[in-house]
Amino acid sequence: MSTPNGGHTVTLGGEEIAIKLPPSPAMRLDIFYAAGTNVDRAACAALGACWHGEGRPPARYTRYQHKPLDYGGAVLDGLLARGLPYREILAAAGEVFALVAGSVRDLVGELTTPDEVEAVEDFTGAPAAPGSG
Repeated sequence: MSTPNGGHTVTLGGEEIAIKLPPSPAMRLDIFYAAGTNVDRAACAALGACWHGEGRPPARYTRYQHKPLDYGGAVLDGLLARGLPYREILAAAGEVFALVAGSVRDLVGELTTPDEVEAVEDFTGAPAAPGSG
């Protein structure tokens, strides 16, 4: 998946596709957090947003009003229309999503530190008032 010059590629339909993270941190964050709703569409959004070069699906992120799940669905539909197998699309999209997720971790740091997890696990708040639950 990595090339000697530090770039990334994925294979789809027997072709090597150059992958380049989008420069917009907001776009990468949108795609990353969309996975909480639909990971397949979010992964396809990552694939479309990072696809660099020829053969890129015609769907464009801005046309979908920066809605990564709608965009991911359009990317998936476009690739399925080319006759590419769903599993192959999702395998490539998953690799690209992992790159996006890594860039988000680099951007925001670790989302939860071990100390924060321990603090939540050890929390013993006041019991709920009767009838409030």
